[in-house]
Amino acid sequence: MVTEGPVDRAIGAVDDLVPDADSAVAQMTAAEERAVTRAGIVFGICAVLMIPWMVYLAYDLPSRVQTNNYDIAWIGFDILLAGALLSVAWTAFRRSDWLPVAGACSATLLVTDAWFDVLTSTGRIETLSAIVMALIVELPLAGTSIWLSRHAAQVQRRDFRRRGRRT
Repeated sequence: MVTEGPVDRAIGAVDDLVPDADSAVAQMTAAEERAVTRAGIVFGICAVLMIPWMVYLAYDLPSRVQTNNYDIAWIGFDILLAGALLSVAWTAFRRSDWLPVAGACSATLLVTDAWFDVLTSTGRIETLSAIVMALIVELPLAGTSIWLSRHAAQVQRRDFRRRGRRT
């Protein structure tokens, strides 16, 4: 029998506030639930701590900065984005269980790319070009990635049900 300490009771209270999802992940052992709940609390605390950090940065960062390695930063990001897009293609072709993860990563990077392309562009033509690319390419691909993720997760859930597993 596991004895609950004050930390476990606090974690349980927080966990009780959030309803379980209708998913296979919601069907965990007690030990898995404790570990996932603790991780959720850590991520929640980190999200809350981001607020004062962002306020600090808003006041501290200059509006304009000249930096070294700007080109390398963008090339590195685009390599990461290309890898994410390739992972969506690969997992889609293979009908892999990893498609929801690949799609979520791809969508996140595509939205991030659109955001920074628009905000870091200079001049009217470059800004207009970035907005058009965001509206015609990056955001529709992000939406498609989200749809693929959601659809693949629904298929996985349906498969679990078909096999007689509770999801």
